[in-house]
Amino acid sequence: MVQQGGQVRTSGLAIASMVLGIFGIVFGWISFGLSGFIGLPFGIAALVQIHKSRGTVVGEGMAIAGIITSSLPAVGFIVIFVLPWLFGFQLPEIHIGSFNEADVPMLQEFLESVN
Repeated sequence: MVQQGGQVRTSGLAIASMVLGIFGIVFGWISFGLSGFIGLPFGIAALVQIHKSRGTVVGEGMAIAGIITSSLPAVGFIVIFVLPWLFGFQLPEIHIGSFNEADVPMLQEFLESVN
């Protein structure tokens, strides 16, 4: 596995991927999924690096954890921001204080479309 005299080290890419993924989960509202989009390729690159190293680079578990934790903020960004933008989702305009009977059919239509 490891050649004599060879040192085993942990992949820096795997560590970075996991840290960025955890940061994205905890502070996703600050990074808008950016840390996930950066951490995901880091995790993939770390797995490639680990498999090519023939045992001199370790951290496969951290790389996998980084891929998983980085995927969550990236997918969250897509679901919360990109998909609604692509499909043109807009809430009906309702102004508090100016509600009248003419707005009732619009509200009923909106509630039926949600269900």
